[in-house]
Amino acid sequence: MKKVLFCGAGILTVGFLAYIFVAFGTYNAPSASMAPVLQVGDRFIAHELAYDFTDADTMPKRGDIVIFKLPHRDHAKFVKRLIGLPGDRIQLKRGRLYINDTVVERTLLRDRNYTDYNGYDQRVKEFEESLPEGVKHRIYERTDSGGFDNTSLYVVPEGQYFMMGDNRDSSSDSRILSNMGYIKGEWIVGKAVLRTYSTYGCDPETDTGCEGSDPADRFFKFLE
Repeated sequence: MKKVLFCGAGILTVGFLAYIFVAFGTYNAPSASMAPVLQVGDRFIAHELAYDFTDADTMPKRGDIVIFKLPHRDHAKFVKRLIGLPGDRIQLKRGRLYINDTVVERTLLRDRNYTDYNGYDQRVKEFEESLPEGVKHRIYERTDSGGFDNTSLYVVPEGQYFMMGDNRDSSSDSRILSNMGYIKGEWIVGKAVLRTYSTYGCDPETDTGCEGSDPADRFFKFLE
């Protein structure tokens, strides 16, 4: 009996490990477009079986942090936040995000001075943004009059999605139709779920620059 139980446990362990190997992938943040949630040098895990486009309950949801590839850019992979669902009307006016003609609420958390990964000082405002279905997340805004703070109206095509970076003035995303544009469902790779560790040399949660920072503060944090 003990041998049978041991073998059963072994089979379960192998099956679990096989699922982990297939279902999850590791990535790194190549730019600051998703700051403050992801800084350059952050390593994170994505659940690559998170979405089933045949099941309404497991479709991508607004507010998800999504990994996707762009076939027209050599299948390079990107990470952005899902802002617009199929059929949505998306627009930015004076830095404010509008979804289906309603302004998205945002609350100022603080003014921030921080040192970026290149060692340059940056000054931004950090807001908490509240998306229509209740997802709350932090964004950075340097200005409300930047290059993509006033846009034309985007109507998201059926089967496609509108992605934006949380670092709104430092993100190339779906606002640039000629570059990234709308993201087709079949291009989506998975959902970013967990930051594992960081090689980022500055503490993004303080305003004191790089001196005395500890990247360990960013170990094993669930992404929101």
